[in-house]
Amino acid sequence: MATAAERQRRSRAHKRGEHGLCDPARCDARAGVTRPVDAGASVTPAVTTPAAAAAAEPDPVAPHRPGEIETEVAEFVAQLQFDDGDPRRVLARIAVMLARKVDAASATAGAVRELTVLLGQLAEIPEQPAGPLDGIRARKATRRINQLVQRAS
Repeated sequence: MATAAERQRRSRAHKRGEHGLCDPARCDARAGVTRPVDAGASVTPAVTTPAAAAAAEPDPVAPHRPGEIETEVAEFVAQLQFDDGDPRRVLARIAVMLARKVDAASATAGAVRELTVLLGQLAEIPEQPAGPLDGIRARKATRRINQLVQRAS
């Protein structure tokens, strides 16, 4: 039987993505189970736990109905009309994903803050061509959404 300190250490390591101390029967990452990634998607958060996978995949019986915040964010993003290959499209997709979480009331304070930051970055002169800073922002936002998804699971 593990002590409370050992369980805490395992839990913290698991949350950081270090699965060396995890039980393979309880941790999909330790057992080597991963979700297949859609090659067409430019941003796919790393979802490895069954609970996170169930939350990320829509229910085929009940169609998704966008909430008020998701609808507003999607309309805002549609008005920006970024070109193909523009890294700001990644930011826009992440913003819509975060808005969906906020509508579902399953968002953490970090997700709400991240959504606010992304919307501010997207609104910063959208008519100009993308620059190197936009690529950096897209990579940072991708890492951040992966961290938020892992914390939620």
